Amino acid sequence: MASGADRLAYQLFTDSAHTWCGGDGSAGTSTLSDRMVIPPPRSRPVTRNYTIYGQIPGRLPVSPGSYTDVVTVTVTY
Repeated sequence: MASGADRLAYQLFTDSAHTWCGGDGSAGTSTLSDRMVIPPPRSRPVTRNYTIYGQIPGRLPVSPGSYTDVVTVTVTY
């Protein structure tokens, strides 16, 4: 995450205990997969919700402020 020149390192998890490390499958991270059977005919969209938790290490040498980032999610179907 960034606020001007300041950067905050963070990690994303799918559980509140912070044991599953989200990512692309490289460098010790894992991908999330799910399967769903949609019987025909479909008359309305199907929604799937996933909770993602973020964790920032403490005592980072950054200034107070509003930090933002963009997380990209790839859905393959």
